[in-house]
Amino acid sequence: MEAKVLSIILPVYQVEKYIEKCIISIEQQDISRDLYELIVVNDGTKDNSIKLVEDLQKKYSNINIVHKENGGLSSARNFGLKYATGKYIWFIDSDDYIDPCTLKKLVTEATTYDLDLLCFSNKDIFISNKKTVYPKSKKPKEIVSGLEFLKNYELGVVAWAHIARKELYDKHNISFTEGIYHEDYEYILTLYKYCSKIKYLDIHPYNYIIKTGGTITTSNNISHIRKRLDSWLHIINSINESYPTTQNKKDYNYYARLWGNTFKYHALSALVLLPLPIHEKKIYIRKFQKINCFPIGKSCLKGRRRFIALLYNNPTIFTFIVYIKNYFDRRKCIFRLIPVHRFR
Repeated sequence: MEAKVLSIILPVYQVEKYIEKCIISIEQQDISRDLYELIVVNDGTKDNSIKLVEDLQKKYSNINIVHKENGGLSSARNFGLKYATGKYIWFIDSDDYIDPCTLKKLVTEATTYDLDLLCFSNKDIFISNKKTVYPKSKKPKEIVSGLEFLKNYELGVVAWAHIARKELYDKHNISFTEGIYHEDYEYILTLYKYCSKIKYLDIHPYNYIIKTGGTITTSNNISHIRKRLDSWLHIINSINESYPTTQNKKDYNYYARLWGNTFKYHALSALVLLPLPIHEKKIYIRKFQKINCFPIGKSCLKGRRRFIALLYNNPTIFTFIVYIKNYFDRRKCIFRLIPVHRFR
């Protein structure tokens, strides 16, 4: 049997409506199934998802189902990594799917150039109106290092937008922080730090499904809102501790801090926009002050976001913006103008 070139890790939790389409899209590809494995992580799902996977396993012998108690997406991804045997890793979400004739392109490109990381883009698929959007951003046309990527290009802060050499995870103990939302932000900065050879392939093979009503991380449930803000606090504090301040532009830490400051903008925008009582927002403002979110500092923000970040730099002005937002919340006022960016 040939050695596995690619391990696809697929966390499964309450996705019986989507799981068959996802797995069939992975299995009906243009390379031998001997070259890749599909590790399905049962994250304690209570619906019919795993029964559907077991039925598909009878047809596709490269499916390996592993079971664990429910722990969330990060926990499931980390668990799946323990079972991966491929040279490269790809994390896919089980309510999304990939295009036909995808794996041969990815595997050929990664192995031909002996890459640490191969990046690509996606299509946003809106279920409500069946609209498809192709996100655009500045990406390299040549092979670059992690430092060069952070310095010159827009970071794709999603785990499913690349395949990465498994050796990086093993050698540098790279994993996802468990128990938080927005886990990809912290993970991406760690992964890029150890990459010497990154290439961007200008294709959109990943279909990211955007459902009506959003997801847990876009929910306005009060407990989810608190967890989102607590997650941002963790991420910003972790970046502050992991990447010391430096003015040396040849140092990875310099650009990691730039992106960390960019993430501060998104964290503070979340605090402005999320529907939370003002007394709780005041508590979070003090928490963000404590981890040096004010001022945001030099960042990778451009245009309107850069201007808004200047307003955020002063905690007094920021607090005023929060008060005004809460006051006009029911009127859907001008705060729609605050752009919250989703990285690709």
